[in-house]
Amino acid sequence: MDKLLNQLILIAGAWSETEDKVIEQQFSILFEELKQLTGLNHAAAEGLLHRHISGEMAA
Repeated sequence: MDKLLNQLILIAGAWSETEDKVIEQQFSILFEELKQLTGLNHAAAEGLLHRHISGEMAA
C-alpha cells in the first residue's frame, strides 16, 4: 500500500504543476484503487493520504 500512496503523492505533485487532465485522470484511478484496497470512503482515504504525506515529511 505504501507504493500506491507514494504513487499518488508523485502524481499529485505533477498534477499541481501542470493541471493536465491525463494526470488528473491517473490520480483519480489510483485514488479509487486506494479506496477499494482499504475499504475507505473518499474522506477517510483522503485522510490516510494526508497522514502518509505527514509521515514522509517527518522522516
